[in-house]
Amino acid sequence: MGNGGCRGIAPSMGSGFGPAGSGFIRLNLGCPRTYLEMAIDGLKRISVKTIKEYQQADEFFGR
Repeated sequence: MGNGGCRGIAPSMGSGFGPAGSGFIRLNLGCPRTYLEMAIDGLKRISVKTIKEYQQADEFFGR
């Protein structure tokens, strides 16, 4: 496959998984676990960078 074996993302309404799931969306990812792990690692790096930038801005503005 040209897409590395990935099949895509299939969203589902969280309410289909019981009352506690109401208001949420479940994302089903169709790809090899290694691709998912790489994507999650990338999201973590972005999140940490963004949090640090907000903290620096708060310190700069005395918040």
